Amino acid sequence: PADEFPQIKQIDTEEFLAVDGKAFVRAINQTAFAAASYDANNVLGGVYFQLNDNGLEMAATDGSRLARRIEAVKDGSAASLNVSAIIPAKTLQEFLKLCASDVGEQPVKIAIQEGQISFRTPRFYVLSRLLDGQYPKYNQLIPAENKIVAFANKKAFIDSLERTAVMANERTNIVKLVLDKGNMSLAAQTPDVGDSKDTLEVLYDGDTLNIAFNYKYVIDALKVIESEDVRMETNGPLSPTIFKGKEENGYLCLVMPVQVK
Repeated sequence: PADEFPQIKQIDTEEFLAVDGKAFVRAINQTAFAAASYDANNVLGGVYFQLNDNGLEMAATDGSRLARRIEAVKDGSAASLNVSAIIPAKTLQEFLKLCASDVGEQPVKIAIQEGQISFRTPRFYVLSRLLDGQYPKYNQLIPAENKIVAFANKKAFIDSLERTAVMANERTNIVKLVLDKGNMSLAAQTPDVGDSKDTLEVLYDGDTLNIAFNYKYVIDALKVIESEDVRMETNGPLSPTIFKGKEENGYLCLVMPVQVK
């Protein structure tokens, strides 16, 4: 019966934040994939959203990887502000499906009230609850400096990972990388099935580095980087590894390596 349908409380008041639409869509694209999919009600199943005078910052982590985007955007309201919330990643992904083509040059109007958040574009209105809890202090996980740095062509790196991953163990998804002067060797193996190897030209002149990852996490990170060449930096085989664009500074994705025998 119609009268039993849940009442949807509209929260859009005059007090909304007008956020640059393109910047907001880019930030969702580059972060929401890293949120935990195994527990949608946990804070790790959400994306941390912060808007202040310095701009927009969004971040997501599932414990094995972290994606962060910082955008220098101007909010439409005159007052100085500092708003933060944990938005379910699923909400943001649904918003993208609906509104990505609708946003264009228009700002997205965001209102937060009583544990809910709403997004309004010229054609759509999206309302969602927020996640309760304290989001991890993720900026403390990002190394201030990394001694090992390599550069690779993004498309070539993704293609090489996908070729090698054909023989990766379906349970662990591990691909081993060896960085040596001028090239990166990739290898994967599944006992009793087979193994695969590939080589990629990179810009690197340091000592040999053996490191292994869940290849899916690396591909996810590379696909949303907007520059043609990517920068990979770390401090060692078990240190957090950062992937970011060669030119852009506002985005990074941190992936934890896997320990292999």
